[in-house]
Amino acid sequence: TDGRRLQQILYNLLGNAIKFGKSGEFIDFKIDMVQDPEAAERHVLQFSVKDYGKGLSTQDQKCIFEPFQQAASNEGLHGGTGLGLTITCELVRVLGGTISVESEYGNWCEFRVRLPLYADSEFASVVNDSNNNQEKTLITTNPSALPDNFEHLNVLIAEDNLVNQKVLRRALENIGIKNIDIVDNGEKAVRASATMDYDIIFMDLQMPVMDGFAATRIISGRRRNGHDAKFPVIAILTAHAIEDFKRDAEEAGGDGFITKPFKVDTIKDFLRRFHLHTTESNLT
Repeated sequence: TDGRRLQQILYNLLGNAIKFGKSGEFIDFKIDMVQDPEAAERHVLQFSVKDYGKGLSTQDQKCIFEPFQQAASNEGLHGGTGLGLTITCELVRVLGGTISVESEYGNWCEFRVRLPLYADSEFASVVNDSNNNQEKTLITTNPSALPDNFEHLNVLIAEDNLVNQKVLRRALENIGIKNIDIVDNGEKAVRASATMDYDIIFMDLQMPVMDGFAATRIISGRRRNGHDAKFPVIAILTAHAIEDFKRDAEEAGGDGFITKPFKVDTIKDFLRRFHLHTTESNLT
């Protein structure tokens, strides 16, 4: 399964457990792998996070994954937008899994996640089962064996040339990307990236008002200082092959280069290199 999204799911659920659990109490975290009853060649990663706080009422359990919802029993106790579990639920969905909640009001609350894993993968990690001293292999999807999917990506294009804007947008749409914003100078790119969590920014270097070098320095500076939650990848758009030019872009904080004219295969390879793809089997 996708390590980046799995990490975010765990971070959100464990953070919630710490936030709403009673001070000084333990948090239970369990992980296991079982065979999928619906497909013999597939396994399921199961994990649960349980806290011993106030728990959730039956009514709260029905709506806890909806946007801007906090449990009525916890309302006013903690800040937040109420989007954390909604985002977690969407991440689980993108990975082809399920999430559920069970609670005893006043005593505990437990979230359970099930994610598909595939036995034909070349990537594996071994988990030792301390109870029976057997080894269990947790396997992630082999990305070369299944079609790529990029439709979940949030993309920003910073490019002042209208033709290049249209060509790049069309190339991204052709590989399934739907969430695409376009700005025509570096200053707008800086502002947009401060208000929206992008997975990747395609940054032209020669733009009016603020060029791509300056914009990349500011955005990458936020990454280094930990101000950006998602740390967007910055792809430098260039028609230049001059090494000094590329070195300057890298020093500004660019993560890599995509040359003009744009080619779909080049863009896909770049997205794969930074693990920005999922596979069709991970989607519902």
